[in-house]
Amino acid sequence: MIASLEEATVDMLINVDSRQWNPDLVDGIFPPKEAALIIKITLVRCEAKDSLFWPLTQDSNYTKKLGYKFLKEEAEVRPLADSESQDTGLWKGIWAVKVQNQVKNHLWRACRNSLPTKTNLVRRTIIANDIWDRCHGAAETVAQALWECLEIDVVWNDAALWDFRFTSEFVDFKHLAAWIIAHQKNSKMFAMLAWAIWIQRNKVLASQSLKLHQAYIPGVIEAIAVHSGITLASDIGFHKAVVEGDSKVVMTVLQQGREILTPDGLLIEDIRLSSTLFTQLHCSHNNRESNKVAYSLAKYTLHVSKAVV
Repeated sequence: MIASLEEATVDMLINVDSRQWNPDLVDGIFPPKEAALIIKITLVRCEAKDSLFWPLTQDSNYTKKLGYKFLKEEAEVRPLADSESQDTGLWKGIWAVKVQNQVKNHLWRACRNSLPTKTNLVRRTIIANDIWDRCHGAAETVAQALWECLEIDVVWNDAALWDFRFTSEFVDFKHLAAWIIAHQKNSKMFAMLAWAIWIQRNKVLASQSLKLHQAYIPGVIEAIAVHSGITLASDIGFHKAVVEGDSKVVMTVLQQGREILTPDGLLIEDIRLSSTLFTQLHCSHNNRESNKVAYSLAKYTLHVSKAVV
C-alpha cells in the first residue's frame, strides 16, 4: 500500500513481479474512467526510460497540423465534459431535496429550460410574442418568470433567506439553482416557492360556458361568445384583454370599427360599447385548426345544461 500520495510515483502502481499494473491499487486511487485508461497503457517487462509517444497515428509520426488538431478537439470536448459533470451534480442535488416528487420534477424541468415559457413557445413557433404578461416589460424566460420579475417580489421578500437576489447575478435559472444547492441556501424552500409561482401563473382565473336554446347562424354565435367573454372579463376586474375567435368576418369587423348591416350587427355595436370599459382590447382571428382545444371545449358545451362560471 502507498502510505502517502504526496511523494508517490507511477512505478508504485506497477506490480514488481509481473511488471503489470496493480488493478486493485489503480481502481482504489483513480476515478473509474481514469483507471480504465491507465490499465490500457501497455507496459514492458524490461527496464526502460520514460519517453513521450504519439498515439493518434498508426506510424507514430507527429506533425504540427496533427498537434493543432488534437489541441483544438481537446479544447472543444473539455468544456462539454466539465458541463456534464456539473449537471450530474446538480441533478443529484435536485433529487435529494426533501420535497414532493412533483416539486422536484418542476425544478428539474426549470433547470433544463423545459417549461412552456413564452420564450420557449416563440422558439417553437407556437406564439409570436414573448413578452411576460405579468410585468409587460421583459421576455418571459424561466428565470424571469420564477425569480427576476419585480411583480413576484412579494414571494421572495424574506431578506434573511434571499438577500442575494438583487446582489448576485446568474446566467440562467440552472445557474441560480446550482448556486443555491451548492451554498445550502434552503433549497427546499426555494423549490417550493418556484413551484408555487409556476402553479399560480397557470391558474385559470375564470372560465365560462353558455348553452344557447335556439339555433343561430355561425356569425351570431361568435358575436354572442365575444360579448359574453368581454362581459365576464370586465366583471372580474380586467382592464386589458385579447379576444380570439375563429370567425374571420366578426374579428375583422371588430378590428375595423365600421358599421355592419348583418343579423349580428346590433351585437357588434353592443360589443363596441362594452369595449369602452377596457383600456386595451385587441381582437385576433385564429383558424379553427390552430386551436383544437377551444374547439373541443365548444363541442363539450353542447352537453352543458346551464351557464357555468
